[in-house]
Amino acid sequence: MAGYIVGPGVLDAMRRAGDSPKGNEVYFNASYSLTPGVQRGYLYSAEANQVYAVPASLAAVVAPPAPAPNPGGVCWDRQQLITNGFTPGRAGQRIRSLVWHDMEGWLAGAISRWNTGAAGAHLCVLRSGEVVLTCRLEDTAWHAGTDNNPASGVYGRTAFWRGHNINAYSIGVELEGFQVSGYTAAQAAACRRISDWATAKYGIVRAHTFDQLDGHHAHGEISSQRSDPGPLFNWGWVL
Repeated sequence: MAGYIVGPGVLDAMRRAGDSPKGNEVYFNASYSLTPGVQRGYLYSAEANQVYAVPASLAAVVAPPAPAPNPGGVCWDRQQLITNGFTPGRAGQRIRSLVWHDMEGWLAGAISRWNTGAAGAHLCVLRSGEVVLTCRLEDTAWHAGTDNNPASGVYGRTAFWRGHNINAYSIGVELEGFQVSGYTAAQAAACRRISDWATAKYGIVRAHTFDQLDGHHAHGEISSQRSDPGPLFNWGWVL
C-alpha cells in the first residue's frame, strides 16, 4: 500500500534481529497498526520481501501528506475516458458504495484493456497520487460485477454476491501498481480524498462492509476469482 519511511531505530532493531532490509521503504500489514498502546507492529519491506515485527516505540513514521484542496469540487485531477467497459446510465440506481481494486499494472495498459470491453473503472489512482476519471460517474463501469455461474469468470465469492451485482450501485477505484509491492504515501492520501468526497456527495457509509451493497468493499471480497487490492491496502486510509 502506501510507502512509509521508518526511522533508523526501526532499521537498527531489524538488523539486531538478524534481518537486513535493503532499503527504508516499508509497508504496514493491514491487520496491524503502530499506534499508542500497541506494543508491536508488523512492517513489510517490498525491497527485502520480508515481514518484520518491531516495537511500536521505535517507529518514526512519516504520515501521508494531507490532500490538496480541489477547487473544481471533484475528487479527480484530470480525465481520460474509456470508450468501452461500461454501460451508459445506472439503470435508475443511486451510488451507494466504493469498491477498491488494484490494476496489477499501469494506467496505459489498463485503459487499453478496458477499451476492448474486458472491464472498466471510474477512478484511477496513479503512483504519484494523481486521480484520473476514466468513466463518468453517471455510467456503470464493469469493475466488480458478479453472478451465480462458477464458469463465468465473475462468480460471486459468497451467496450474497452470487445474487447481487454491485456495479450499478458503486464507484470502482483502481490503484496503479501491484499487490505484492503495495502502494505509495501519495496514493494513500488520494484514497482519503476520494473517500471524503464520495461520503460528502453521495452519503456513502464510511465502513468496511460485507455482503451488502452499502459501504466500502475490496474487490476480492466480492469476486471469488479476485484478491485485490490485497493485504497491503490499509482501510484506515478511507474509513
